[in-house]
Amino acid sequence: MVRFIELIRPCLAFLPEVEALHVTKQLARAIAHCHAHNVAHRDLKPENVLIAGSHRLKSRVMLCDFGLCAMYTPEQRGLTDFV
Repeated sequence: MVRFIELIRPCLAFLPEVEALHVTKQLARAIAHCHAHNVAHRDLKPENVLIAGSHRLKSRVMLCDFGLCAMYTPEQRGLTDFV
């Protein structure tokens, strides 16, 4: 398993669009899954994205480090104070 930041560090100036789209779609699904279960991650950054698999377009993108996450009720949805 490789952290996302380690994967893109060699090519920080350029990440092919198709690879960026692959990562972004899976990351968006992970965030949507958290929100569907009333969880706010509150620490999204490249270091907290893991990529499993050797082939970039067939790899699995995972969100990690839920140490700052917060549970909320459906009534609390929306923007809150900064963390």
